[in-house]
Amino acid sequence: MSDSEADRKSGLHLSRQPQYFLLDWARQRCGLGDDLWPRESEAVGVRDADGRVRAVMVLNAFYGDTCTAHIASDHTRVWASRKILAGLFGYTFIYRRMNRMQLIVPVSNKRAVILGVKLGFRPEGVVRAHCANHEDGFLMSMLKHECPFIEDDVMPEELENDHG
Repeated sequence: MSDSEADRKSGLHLSRQPQYFLLDWARQRCGLGDDLWPRESEAVGVRDADGRVRAVMVLNAFYGDTCTAHIASDHTRVWASRKILAGLFGYTFIYRRMNRMQLIVPVSNKRAVILGVKLGFRPEGVVRAHCANHEDGFLMSMLKHECPFIEDDVMPEELENDHG
């Protein structure tokens, strides 16, 4: 079964609404405790046919055409189809016009490090004491032209029509 067939059967789609809910869902899974996301943070959620959130990408720390991404999931791989990934990266690189996206992943979170590499992020170095409990983090980045999931100027329909 192809990714698009799986997306249709599972009803996976992207949504930006409601922001407060998506940001809180991601906050709980990213280990922020009672801390809140910075004010400029934006969330894009992946929902299934029943409306359950499967994953959320939060973007913040915007500086010029660079931003930091945080990816939280329900610990399944159901949400990570090529079409959904194209939508998430398309939102960042095309809709938001970013040229560089970076992740800072706790060094102890091997699954997240592997996911970052599989998505196409390149390791750049270690950010000392950056993560929760002063844990070091791996800095990984991707440039727009390196992204394997998007074609220039293609925006997913569900986000083009998301009036939020």
